[in-house]
Amino acid sequence: MSRLRGLHRHQVAGAQPARSRCACRARGGRGAPSDAKTGPVHRPPDPQAVGAGGAASGPCDGPRAHGAGRLDAGAARDRSRRCGARCRLRRRHDAEDPGRDRPGAETGRPRRHGDGYQPGRGRAGAAGDGPAHGDAHLLPRRAARTVRGSGPRGGDYPHRSRPRQGLDLCLWHEAGRRRAERVRILQIGTEFGVGGIARHVIDLTHWLRAAGHEVYFAGGPGALLDEHRDAQFLTVPLARVSASGGSLPARLASLMRCARILRRHIRALRPDVIHCHESAPALVTGIAARGTGIPVAVTYHGSEPGRIRAFGRICRFAADIVITPAQRCAEELHAIGGIPRARLRVIGLGVRPAPAVDAGEVAALRAELLGKEGRLLVLLLSRASYQKGLDILIEVVGEILKTRRDMRFVVAGIGPLFDEVRAQARAAGVAEYVNFIGETHRPYAYLHAADIYLLTSRWEALPISIVEAFRAGRPVIASDAGGVGELVDDSVGAVTPVGDVAACAQALLRLADDPALRARMSAAALERAREDRFSPDVIHARFERLYAEMTGAAPDPSAAPAPAGGS
Repeated sequence: MSRLRGLHRHQVAGAQPARSRCACRARGGRGAPSDAKTGPVHRPPDPQAVGAGGAASGPCDGPRAHGAGRLDAGAARDRSRRCGARCRLRRRHDAEDPGRDRPGAETGRPRRHGDGYQPGRGRAGAAGDGPAHGDAHLLPRRAARTVRGSGPRGGDYPHRSRPRQGLDLCLWHEAGRRRAERVRILQIGTEFGVGGIARHVIDLTHWLRAAGHEVYFAGGPGALLDEHRDAQFLTVPLARVSASGGSLPARLASLMRCARILRRHIRALRPDVIHCHESAPALVTGIAARGTGIPVAVTYHGSEPGRIRAFGRICRFAADIVITPAQRCAEELHAIGGIPRARLRVIGLGVRPAPAVDAGEVAALRAELLGKEGRLLVLLLSRASYQKGLDILIEVVGEILKTRRDMRFVVAGIGPLFDEVRAQARAAGVAEYVNFIGETHRPYAYLHAADIYLLTSRWEALPISIVEAFRAGRPVIASDAGGVGELVDDSVGAVTPVGDVAACAQALLRLADDPALRARMSAAALERAREDRFSPDVIHARFERLYAEMTGAAPDPSAAPAPAGGS
């Protein structure tokens, strides 16, 4: 500490110790003049640049020479360090901490991290109140590894240390210069095929672009998005990382290959914020963005209960902020995944208003799906995967057929188990009652044609399809997975235990036998769909404020952490 104090005394008092090391050279940059005993030699600041209190206004700009032809490179590094000091001030999440002392110019010692800084506006306080650019780069190399108060709500992120040199340092500085104008965001998903996650990311991106931000995609191309549909799409084959099976060496090789590809994109793009969706993008980003200092957010879109702990480990390694669409998911991530509450944010999913649907088209579609003997139509918008529990649906249909045979079930979606599930339906003798139509691009036409919406998932976060059913005025029967219970109650449908075939069949029969109850639930569903928590403008504005908070531009008091009760 005594050595560290000596580094700054000449700035505070305006005096020049004999052969003192300059604070700007405390990191020992290459190219600085040096001697054998004291290391890099101080180049005193211009006396005109010393303000009231004796604090120099910026790093020293003495000429650097380290052999022929190195002057330009040294000057460039000087400019890079000056920019880094300004940029770091902008990146504060919550720098004001009244519990820390605030030494003045008379003490002659440097401030501790977080003292007297305000996000996005530099340091608060009188001139000469400590060193002119007190920050992590003024500390010895070992002390600069962890920056106090740089995380959300003043937390510590050892893995978010300031880059030391090279292109990563330039990336860090360039982001700070742009931050006052707009935010450059990189949205990363595993694959942009048909599904709720891809639609959420695309809708959020369109809203952010309309608000003036610069947003890029990265991930595997799919039916909804690829480099041909969007010029700002960056291809990264993340599906190979998330794919099950294969040997461990092969999966590790895929992981590192994707990390190298993504790191090249990050260095070229220089984003202010990286937002990952699901665990594979988070893991790859944790490796690719290591050491760049770019804040990373990860959204939890639901996970198999046995994998929540692993997801928590990935987020603790890779993420500054973990976003969940439901409070129940936040509690699970804290209790099982071990993610501190200070890093958790609960932000719902904005769903676009229902488009206009032609009544004649709906009537024709309903007649086609019901056939001659059908009277009641039940719809599932679902991928054919283990998560969605279509095998449970087949058992539910078999249970209902014991009571009535005028109900028809429609499954809209495709997936890895599509052929297998259809074979199960044939084997169970219910194939004529279940219509697997495959992928559709007009879900609202099917929603308006149906009488009831059904969800049989084994796990979820906050299903967009339920909100879409509300917008179409359809009652919902859903399994109690993730945040489903925060959407559905007795006024708009029913929630049944996951995998409980008898309870699901009973809830469907109750609605089928009572048209008046269906009508009341339909009206309540339309009313619920108009709530602000499903409004794209409201939800996407919360994401915008969170990005501003992460970049240090404007702390967001409304995006509060999950309720206290642990850490």
